[in-house]
Amino acid sequence: MRRQERTWHNGVDIVTAGCVLFLVLPMVLLITIAIQLTSPGPVLFPKEVLSPDGAHFSYYRFRTTGIGTSRFTALGRLLRGYHLDELPLLWSVLRGDIASGDVLRLWRIQMRFRSVIRRYRRMYVLSGNHMSSS
Repeated sequence: MRRQERTWHNGVDIVTAGCVLFLVLPMVLLITIAIQLTSPGPVLFPKEVLSPDGAHFSYYRFRTTGIGTSRFTALGRLLRGYHLDELPLLWSVLRGDIASGDVLRLWRIQMRFRSVIRRYRRMYVLSGNHMSSS
């Protein structure tokens, strides 16, 4: 992509992310307060990702699990179910760390990964085909 096109796309991403962040700001504040009230620990956590071009970058998500455990909190299940835990990604787009197209690619990859896990659970775990420990 040429430099002028890249600058144009970055500008569109920043303006779009800023507008959407402004519109969802009340929801972000409510989620922040709800996380603080329902479980101890930080509200956000960094997530390290490898981009398609091989670069490492991190973005933030709302915390959906308890501290020191991988179990979802009740609020975390709700946030994950509606993908509200990913709202802080808008901040990364606004800062110019990632492009909105990268966010969509990450979301598609996550959806594909989740569907593979669901199929695995149906085929092996729920059908009783999993290996038992002896």
